[in-house]
Amino acid sequence: MDRRAAGVVTVLLSLLATLLVGAGPASAATGNIPDADRDGETTSLDFQRVHVSNNERAVVVTAYFDRVARGLMGVYLQTDGGETVLVGADYRPGRERVLFYSEGRRTCRGLSVRWDVHASTARVRVPARCVAGGDHSAVRAQLITEQGGDTDLVPDQTFAGTWPWSRWFARG
Repeated sequence: MDRRAAGVVTVLLSLLATLLVGAGPASAATGNIPDADRDGETTSLDFQRVHVSNNERAVVVTAYFDRVARGLMGVYLQTDGGETVLVGADYRPGRERVLFYSEGRRTCRGLSVRWDVHASTARVRVPARCVAGGDHSAVRAQLITEQGGDTDLVPDQTFAGTWPWSRWFARG
């Protein structure tokens, strides 16, 4: 085999390896995390799916539920650098509360959580500067709802009882 043919084979094998292994920690700026229908402890605050968008200005997480009712939702975001933040959202009609934790309770100007009872959604917007000071190229997520006790988890627990992280969402 001549040098040119060997070079072409090397490039093709590299491309094939990249396709089979994946593109490293960051795979897409937006995407869904699926959840099994009616797998929560109750029919309210039972995740249907979660949409994550990681862009230059903010990480936006939209949770779709069977129905929205009084309760708590926790959104954990972990960066490719290892920092984990938590947004705690307490939904009570007419009285909602949002807390932000990053190595302890902190303030995060621009943080918002919008519950929509009619659309059965909750939209969490975390400004990029509040996640690792804006110095991250990818995030992954875990979400939990509670109504007296754990109601539902996304991603679902494994058979071994562990709670995995979602796939990576690149910043884009």
